[in-house]
Amino acid sequence: MRKRFDEELRRLNDLLLEMAALNESAIKKSISLLDEKEKETAEDVVHDEERTDEYEKIIQNQCLKIFVEQQPAASDLRRVSSALKMITDLERIGDNARD
Repeated sequence: MRKRFDEELRRLNDLLLEMAALNESAIKKSISLLDEKEKETAEDVVHDEERTDEYEKIIQNQCLKIFVEQQPAASDLRRVSSALKMITDLERIGDNARD
């Protein structure tokens, strides 16, 4: 049972890292648009923001699944709760990159 729980926590961590990397890429693209106004790059940033929204939903569902199925306590509970907080901030960063 703990092995499955650890796998779900690892998956949650991987999703958070993917979402953060996506935002990092979107920010770099947005900065490049300040110098060179390329329509394709702008469309990429919009697409990245849409993917960020998808990640938010996926991670939120993963957290809720962990809460319901595993009933985490102590540090595990803090880890999952932190993930929920982070996705809100990461989603906002994606919005800012798009804007």
